[in-house]
Amino acid sequence: MKIQTTKDEAKTFQRYLKSMPKVILSVTISTFSCYRNGIGTIKGYCYQHGIGTTKDKKKAFQWYLKSAEGGNHMGQRNLGCCYQQGIGTIKDEEKAFQWYLRIILDIVINKELEQQKMKRKHFSGT
Repeated sequence: MKIQTTKDEAKTFQRYLKSMPKVILSVTISTFSCYRNGIGTIKGYCYQHGIGTTKDKKKAFQWYLKSAEGGNHMGQRNLGCCYQQGIGTIKDEEKAFQWYLRIILDIVINKELEQQKMKRKHFSGT
């Protein structure tokens, strides 16, 4: 048995926008947490590519910025691409490089912290 549905990106995008506040309130997630976990990146992607909404590169840039500032690596990467290619902002390769570098440093620091935790756990016997 197959269920017939039609693809409606605009409706999906609008439902996504409407459901976000309810989801955030119901699980008491802070705005920072949403950006950290990529909500801004998803919205930025939809605006950049016109998925379910009108293409708006400036809005895409703003959502990527919020996500990047929240610490989301994909948001940081997308923001770097915006600066590198001039998507929704003035082309600025220095800023692009800074965002790309931020991702690398964060990954290296997190890896180092994980290794330190493992060493402490090993030596403490737990």
